[in-house]
Amino acid sequence: MIFEKRDNLTSVKMAAVSADPNYRFRRAMEDTYTIIDRFGGQEGWGFFAVYDGHGGSQVAQSAQKELHKVFFKCIQNSFQDDDDNTLLNQVQINKEFQNENQMNSNDNKNSVNDNKNLNENKEIPEKKPIEKDNKKQNEAESDIDDSDSDSGESETEVETEVETDPEIEVNSVFTESFAKTIEEIDVSTLQINRVFAKCYSEFDGLIPKNNGLNTGATAVTCFIMKHRGKRMLFTANIGDSRAILVRENKPVMLTFDHKPTVKEEEERVSKAGGFISSNRILGLLAVSRSFGDFSMKEFVSHEPFTTEFELTEQDKILIIACDGIWDVITNDQAVELIKDLKDASQMSKTLLNHAIKSGSTDNITCMVVLL
Repeated sequence: MIFEKRDNLTSVKMAAVSADPNYRFRRAMEDTYTIIDRFGGQEGWGFFAVYDGHGGSQVAQSAQKELHKVFFKCIQNSFQDDDDNTLLNQVQINKEFQNENQMNSNDNKNSVNDNKNLNENKEIPEKKPIEKDNKKQNEAESDIDDSDSDSGESETEVETEVETDPEIEVNSVFTESFAKTIEEIDVSTLQINRVFAKCYSEFDGLIPKNNGLNTGATAVTCFIMKHRGKRMLFTANIGDSRAILVRENKPVMLTFDHKPTVKEEEERVSKAGGFISSNRILGLLAVSRSFGDFSMKEFVSHEPFTTEFELTEQDKILIIACDGIWDVITNDQAVELIKDLKDASQMSKTLLNHAIKSGSTDNITCMVVLL
């Protein structure tokens, strides 16, 4: 198991992740996640995401490494004027962020590369154990005994210092200019939902075809920003990873489960010339929207479902998790399990352990954010 906890954040009170490869059923971990506070150098901005790979971890690894950079670039580009000049032209941005257009999943240290079988009847190939990448995680590894878990695997617990992702950190000139521009406009002008759609499309186009021909990943991404005294939450997702907002101890669904059995998705696939067999696209893929999966791209969309909320005092918790959680825990059950707990780490561990005990057969990654 892997545990990570972050506090002293500017965008939220605390964020924690619990993850387990679930080795009794899976030979490798193909989930990845991202937690970034002071996103883009802006205090009060945060980016939180969970990516669930299938057919291999390459696309999920690339999303962890690159998608937030593409998102930030798309926010910047949303300020284009009539002369096609953007804030990007006003400053020098970190060279790695500016020039890194091609992803190489072999450079990513997170998770292990191999196949998460789309067909449960196929033999699952041998894979390596889980590793983590989120910057300083490997500095604080220790085996711990969790009596609530039935997995029997060693666990790594990590507490990290608050840190802006250096790959999208900008210099003080840009930060000041960008912050001033943001403050002068209404948040609706940003059209973050459209920015997310543009981001998802651009990221999917960056995935090397040899990495995404028969592999893919679902995604659920959440962006929190403070603006003019308001706190806004924007979400986007493809596939069946899910985000739940806990408002007055009741779940608010922020995402949409893109499955081939959903009427609208089945109709879209059929119109494109595909078919659904055994609840899978072409009898192979159990989700109808994802990154990658280029061998059946005419049937698999990367267009996200998006939501926008103004956060209030009644909004306490954000749960972001892959289908390893939601296959065995309902939204209402998730809230009931954690509503009396005070610590995000305890909450994420509780949900993970309950999923294992409830018979989840998938990789499990659960992120809990205290708002």
